[in-house]
Amino acid sequence: MMFESHSQLSNNDDMEPMIVRMGSSSKQLPRHLVQFTPEDLRTYLEPIIHKMIASEDSYSFQQPVDPISLKILDYPIIIK
Repeated sequence: MMFESHSQLSNNDDMEPMIVRMGSSSKQLPRHLVQFTPEDLRTYLEPIIHKMIASEDSYSFQQPVDPISLKILDYPIIIK
């Protein structure tokens, strides 16, 4: 499996993005699963969630969708 990273920084004079390929051999993968406690998740993810909610762009995603008034009756079937 190969991963590609599109870097915005490049040594090219024309400033084109540089593609870096990294292989995912078994030597590069962790030898054990990483487990997080609920407290770890809360500590690290809660500030990110609060920042997303505070963003002006998140307003429309915070409002419930009314499929009847919007005439998209299959919305509850598609979005579960």
